[in-house]
Amino acid sequence: MKKILESGAILAWIVLVYIVVAALYGPEKLPARVPMHFGADGKPNGWGGPESLWLLPAIGTLIAVVLTWVSRYPKAFNYPVRVTRENQTRLEVLALEMIGWLRLDLLCLFAAIEWQTIRSARMEQLALSPWFMPGALVVVFGTIAIYIVRMVRAR
Repeated sequence: MKKILESGAILAWIVLVYIVVAALYGPEKLPARVPMHFGADGKPNGWGGPESLWLLPAIGTLIAVVLTWVSRYPKAFNYPVRVTRENQTRLEVLALEMIGWLRLDLLCLFAAIEWQTIRSARMEQLALSPWFMPGALVVVFGTIAIYIVRMVRAR
């Protein structure tokens, strides 16, 4: 499972970088101003140059590196249940799976935001779906909730 999640995260990061490279160096040029921040209503309220599209891949890389580093120390995690000799291995496996899924969730989310930003800039269709962020929050916090429940059951 760990290898699958790591491979998925690497693939998501590659897609994220590809989206930016294709947007900046592909045949279809971006306008001088692209949306960089969207409000709760889905409309852009912050603008930047096309080179600012590198921000999400940079943040995605940082998050992936930090989560990978953190996953090396599962004994230092804060678990929702008391850790005993009997349940320690099960809890550590679940915690590492959760970190792997969160890394994948966040990188996929960043790729979707980047794609939508570029699409909005090119088509001048200046809005995200109002369901985009609530959906993203459900995915991220749903992953956390599922693994907390699984850890409570594994105690």
